[in-house]
Amino acid sequence: MANIFESALQQAKAGHLHKAWNILVLNTASLDSRELHLMLDIALLSKQKSWQEESLQLLIDKQPLNYQWTNQLALLYFQAQQFTLAVGVIKSYLGKAPKNASAWFNLAYMSKFTGDHNASIKAYEKALMLNIEGPEEVHCNIGNIYSQELLDAEKAKYHYTKALELNTSYVQAKFNLAGLLEREGKLAEAGEAFVACAAYHDYKLKGLTRALELIEKDQGKRQIAKELECFLSVQSSADISIDTVDALFSLGRFYESAGLYNDSWSCYEKANKLDAEWRTSASVKESLDQCELIKDSFDFSAEVPSNDTELVFICGLFRSGSTLLESMLATHPNLISGGEIDVFRKQLLADSNTFSAPLLLKNKLALDTITKYLTRISEQTNSAVDNSKLRILDKQPENFLLLGYIKKLFPKAKFVWTCREKTNSVFSIYTQHFGLYQPYSCNLSDICTFYQQHLDLLAFWQQFYADDIKVVKYEDLVSHPSDVMSEIQQFLGVSADSNFDKFYKSKQLVSTASMAQVRKPLHKNAINRVQPYLKWMNL
Repeated sequence: MANIFESALQQAKAGHLHKAWNILVLNTASLDSRELHLMLDIALLSKQKSWQEESLQLLIDKQPLNYQWTNQLALLYFQAQQFTLAVGVIKSYLGKAPKNASAWFNLAYMSKFTGDHNASIKAYEKALMLNIEGPEEVHCNIGNIYSQELLDAEKAKYHYTKALELNTSYVQAKFNLAGLLEREGKLAEAGEAFVACAAYHDYKLKGLTRALELIEKDQGKRQIAKELECFLSVQSSADISIDTVDALFSLGRFYESAGLYNDSWSCYEKANKLDAEWRTSASVKESLDQCELIKDSFDFSAEVPSNDTELVFICGLFRSGSTLLESMLATHPNLISGGEIDVFRKQLLADSNTFSAPLLLKNKLALDTITKYLTRISEQTNSAVDNSKLRILDKQPENFLLLGYIKKLFPKAKFVWTCREKTNSVFSIYTQHFGLYQPYSCNLSDICTFYQQHLDLLAFWQQFYADDIKVVKYEDLVSHPSDVMSEIQQFLGVSADSNFDKFYKSKQLVSTASMAQVRKPLHKNAINRVQPYLKWMNL
């Protein structure tokens, strides 16, 4: 055995990792712990996932109660977005060592990414029962699930408060509690809570950024803006982060509201320039090619399992009025908001982390997707899916990309597609911070291209499902709400209801960039918001 170890080590030191690996892998049945550790070191140096997977599994087989190897393999799967495999590895370990609180914590964390939020909560609760170190973090994580995924404000508030009872200086819980207040529509209270968070150095930038959006008194807003400007002026290049981008967008909106359009445009440009550094040119191109990939992949004649649940999807480009429309529709006694449910992208795209084409919709994939979606909306609405008096509103804007596939799975689904005048739509996207799934959002020309592609995709889906797609123009919605809402209610086959104008009084949690706007009565202020900026846009 010493010869095997020395031979493999010598090859590894010489940089011949494949030769070193082969020496060990040919003798796996007889390797001891030292050889297995060397095998893992070689796998890590090689950066080959399959080698790491094999060596870690051998170490787990050799030392099944050593959680280090289980955790490392679970992290390997997790980083590769193979969440189900990651969860399975930890579950297997817990079958042998059920009193490992850290393992329950990691199981909880990774289960959330599989979409099984109830399982995640149960695993966190198990970690608490085992007296895990840092229970305030566990309560905060449970609160996040109730707040962001299950839309249960009371339970979220309970866990954030519990975290603060355990550790009064646990600022993350204070920040999340402030965010919950904002999503509940308690804007002034949320603003003050964010100001309090800004007193802590690590939360100063984030706290001031959120407070600037929410504090309404002019003097208070000006003071917060000055503090934010001062903070950014002394920030070193090494400290620039996504939070910096958020702060610049927030300052841009503050200057815009004050009529200082030069300063506002400068902030928007700086924010997008910084944000673009986190995105690759390849991802931008892929995002702009995806609509064509989807059209080329769709097979209208394909027959797959389906479900008769009557769902309502509100979709369209971001910043096109979808949150406003959802809030207005959710006032109807027979409609209930389900929020933005991100199931179809994760299930149906070949790689949910890139801008790939959809998978071939075979029977198993179809059934799995239907089951996961129905489970998700049942969790998120806290209501029975088969309740005939309620229809679920799903406001995931980019469901428009997969509209035809969703219709295959749910033939009775209806789609309300929100649109907005091009220049205002492009500008509104440019002045908002979006995630990595919208890499086109940092460049005006790219946004224009995607805008046109989304219209082309609309026309494509209308070839097959025109009767189930209702296009709603934002400008019409805010200018003639009674007429537009009456048309939508008829399209959905629900009774006439005029309470939609009370939408801003709703206690429903809102999680989008428009969460503050939908807490105000209907107005037309944003119809031609772009006008002062046209001289800089060159569209």
